[in-house]
Amino acid sequence: MADNEIILSVIDDDSLRTWLDRVVDNSFRMEFVGRSDVGRVLRLLEATTAHVVLVEVSEEELNQSLAIITALTSARPWLTVITVCARSNQELLLQSMRAGARDCLVAGHDATEVRDRLRRHQLVRSGHYDDENRSTTGNLILVTGAEASVDTRFLTQNLAIELSRQNPQGRTLAIDTQSERGCFYLDSHSQYTLENLLASPETLDETLINTALEEYRPGLRLLAGGKAESHLGGDRSADLFIALNGLMQMFDRIVVNIGNLHSEHWVRALGVHTQHLLVAIHPLVDHAHAA
Repeated sequence: MADNEIILSVIDDDSLRTWLDRVVDNSFRMEFVGRSDVGRVLRLLEATTAHVVLVEVSEEELNQSLAIITALTSARPWLTVITVCARSNQELLLQSMRAGARDCLVAGHDATEVRDRLRRHQLVRSGHYDDENRSTTGNLILVTGAEASVDTRFLTQNLAIELSRQNPQGRTLAIDTQSERGCFYLDSHSQYTLENLLASPETLDETLINTALEEYRPGLRLLAGGKAESHLGGDRSADLFIALNGLMQMFDRIVVNIGNLHSEHWVRALGVHTQHLLVAIHPLVDHAHAA
C-alpha cells in the first residue's frame, strides 16, 4: 500500500476525529470534512482520488448521515463507505448498510483491528472509469523559512521568475500567502486572491485564470493569498486542497510562498501533492537546527 493512501472522513464530532487520528496514526492520510456540505465532500473526493470514506452516524442526526451515504454511493458507486459511531447500535448498523455502507467502526475498538480492517478495504478496489487517470501531477513547490526572519517572499518570486524563464512554453503560477499590500515585491494590482478562490473553488476554470490571475510575464501568473492563512483549519483546509488540486491541473508548475508562521498547516494540507519543499535559512546554527 502506498504511503500516501488517503481516507476521507466526513465527521463533525471532535471526539470521533481525535479517536480516529490516534488509531490511524501514520498508517493513512486522513482528510476531515464536515457533513454540512455534500458538494464539498464530492469535490474533495475528486481532489484526493480517495476510494474509502468514513461517515459519522448518530441516532440524533441519522437522516442526515443516511442522506450522505446515499449521495456518495449514488454519485460514486465504486466508493467504499464505512460508518463511524460512538457506540454500537444494531438499528444504526442495519439502516447504514441498507443505504450503502459496507462496514462500521465503533469508537473504542482495538486500534490494531481498526487499522487492519481499513487496510483490507483499501486493498479491495471496485474500479471505475477514471482509475487510469488518477492524479500523479506532483508539480507543487512549497517555500518556507526556518525562522520568521527569513524573507521567503523574495526567494519565491525570483524562483518562480527563473523557472518561468527556463520553460517559456509552460505555465507557472506563483502564490504569495504572505501578501499584504501586493503580491510578492512585484508591481501587481490584481484584486483577486486565494481567499476569493477558497470561497468558491467550483468556479475555477480557464476563463477565471485568464481574467482574474494577473500575468506578470508570458507564462507566469501571480496570485495573492489574501487572508487565506487564517482559514487553514476545519473544512477550509478541504477547500484549500480542492482549489490547489484544480490549479495543479491547469499549470505546469506552482510555486507557493508559505512563509514560516503557518507552514505546518500548509504542509499538512498540501504535502501529498508537493514535489519539493524548500526550507530557507540564514547561515546561523539556530536556523540550521530549526530547519
